[in-house]
Amino acid sequence: MIMPVAGVALEAVSAMDTETSASTVATHAIATFRSVNYKVQVTQGTDYYQSEINVVHDGSTAYISEFGMINTDPSGFSNPTFSATISSGNLLLQVAMASNASATIKVLSTATTV
Repeated sequence: MIMPVAGVALEAVSAMDTETSASTVATHAIATFRSVNYKVQVTQGTDYYQSEINVVHDGSTAYISEFGMINTDPSGFSNPTFSATISSGNLLLQVAMASNASATIKVLSTATTV
């Protein structure tokens, strides 16, 4: 029998538009959550990008690893750049696009408590 893991939260999908400057696409309280797994989808026109991102923090520094990247147009769509930081007690996942074209970012996250 598989039992749910205590302290795991599933965040709803959210969407936002962004440009070349870093924009926050997900926020989690560092006092509550130690690590987060994100599934991210980026839509820019008719091009699509998807990846998974793992983030863990020690209370002052965020550590990030992105993997499983797939892009429907590798020659015409520059992959977004993801980063993680801590600000005002929150773990922030941020994205910057390579071009000024507007993109829609959808994020699904699973966060594990401290």
